[in-house]
Amino acid sequence: MTIYRKLLIVITFVALAGLYAIAQEQEAPASPQVVEMSATNYKFTPSSVHVKLGDTVRISVTAEDKEHGIRIKPVAKGMPEGTPAGLEIASDENCVKFKKNETGTIEFTARMPGTYEFDCCKLCGFGHGKMKGEIVVDPS
Repeated sequence: MTIYRKLLIVITFVALAGLYAIAQEQEAPASPQVVEMSATNYKFTPSSVHVKLGDTVRISVTAEDKEHGIRIKPVAKGMPEGTPAGLEIASDENCVKFKKNETGTIEFTARMPGTYEFDCCKLCGFGHGKMKGEIVVDPS
């Protein structure tokens, strides 16, 4: 076997190994960014969350005083009717409910910059209407 043939085999092997590594990186989904949140006394803490465009985010909300829920509006605030969703929510479930001392999770991928509202979707008392927050998707 000539030196050129050996060199060609080595170069081919290195190139294939590099392509394999790139393919593995693309196939492996990134771990979601986790945001810990509490729901209590008619407020979410934190009530404002900033994420970057393209991020996959898991919001974990713990009810501290009674049953609550979380619903995220997938279209940015102020956008006209018919605008496509800027947040791709992983579940078909519109409202995630959770009991006192339990945690509910909702996961989404930020596809478009903007401000997205969320609220409590479980009637939880007189201050229920004030229980709101926002997700701000910042451009990369």
